[in-house]
Amino acid sequence: MGKKITIDEAKIAAHYFVCELNGFPAWYKKLYSEFPDLVDVVIKDELRWELHESPDGKTSTHSLSALRYGDKEFNKRYKNTLLDILLEQESANDFVLDHALSLILEGHLDAAFKKKVAELACERFEAAADRKRKLTWLIVLLCIDGNRGCELLKEWIKGLPSIEEQKKTMINFCAALTDHRNPRFGLAVRDFERIEVLGKLMPIIYQFVKVEEDAMHEGVYSPAIRDDAQQTRSYLLNVILDTPGRSSYDVLMNLSNTISYSYSKDRMDYLAKERAALDAEFEPWAGTAVAEFAISAEKQPRSEADLYELALIRLDELKLDIEDGDESEAVLLRNSEKETNVRIVFANRLRKSSHSRYTVGSEEELADATRTDIRLNAPQVSASVPIELKVADRWTLAELRERMENQLVGQYMRIRCLSSKLSPKLTFFI
Repeated sequence: MGKKITIDEAKIAAHYFVCELNGFPAWYKKLYSEFPDLVDVVIKDELRWELHESPDGKTSTHSLSALRYGDKEFNKRYKNTLLDILLEQESANDFVLDHALSLILEGHLDAAFKKKVAELACERFEAAADRKRKLTWLIVLLCIDGNRGCELLKEWIKGLPSIEEQKKTMINFCAALTDHRNPRFGLAVRDFERIEVLGKLMPIIYQFVKVEEDAMHEGVYSPAIRDDAQQTRSYLLNVILDTPGRSSYDVLMNLSNTISYSYSKDRMDYLAKERAALDAEFEPWAGTAVAEFAISAEKQPRSEADLYELALIRLDELKLDIEDGDESEAVLLRNSEKETNVRIVFANRLRKSSHSRYTVGSEEELADATRTDIRLNAPQVSASVPIELKVADRWTLAELRERMENQLVGQYMRIRCLSSKLSPKLTFFI
């Protein structure tokens, strides 16, 4: 293209492509690759006009919409441009401002950019004269920094002169947090959906958007702002329910304890227990694991929990065989004075019963030069299961307790303080 048209012709083309009816035309990338500076100037001028000059009665978001719904990689080039234009002057048009903020908040944002947006949001929130604009900037802050936004919301509500004004503001806030029952700002980052933030936000919402005051409708109806508010409350509750982990359970139980309405209290208690039950479920088995289990009543361990459970099964079998088996080595073990001999017998037994599901290591040296008696390892499991053997008759209760605390906990289990990947440990007394 650069060889076929002049710079003056490129300027004309650039002004034409921003006027394309359905977004930018297919050839705009080629024009940009040949004349990037020229295209930048044209697009920046269009964005500045739409944000600062677009009147309320004749809203124009042509270039904003073309960027918002067009090629995502191309759109990234203009995030900083849009932010700089908003820093110059705030848009008077709410619809245009929402389009610009949707573009700014979309996709991955680096820390420096987030900080810049958060500072602008705080500044504009404090300066806003009307509630609608204050809500817009508060939601921007919640998207970027949920904890900070939540604290700002609490301070705002607390400073309002009456309960009625607080309730009205919270209903407006909840309605503004979504757009036609979808999250505000489209694909924007939503830091307020983190469980930590929802644990602070949801009690305020339930305090003012009460379940017992929800509107009841029959037949066809047009949703009002109170309907939108309760839809937002339900949406955020579902975010909690869909988030695995203990934190979700804690948030639901806290809601059960803080809500006064008996039905809602019981409902939260039920949902908390349901979330806990889902977290307690084992990972689904693969088809090969089902086939393995059908043949041998066992499956190949693929997680630390699987390997730990298999180790418990093997030790139970070993214990039963030593105590009641027809060919038990109990007499030999009872007469043995060395733990080394006991370890050899146990390691050999565990190795023979492995069925290739794990390997057995004896006296393996760790990074700090300590050694565990036996360790079970599986190829698809990152952590091993150490087994510590003690001949109980040779130890006093105080000595065994000391070994448990200092050897097992103090040495082998201190990884619990350093990593979230915890290796289960087993102690076997004979």
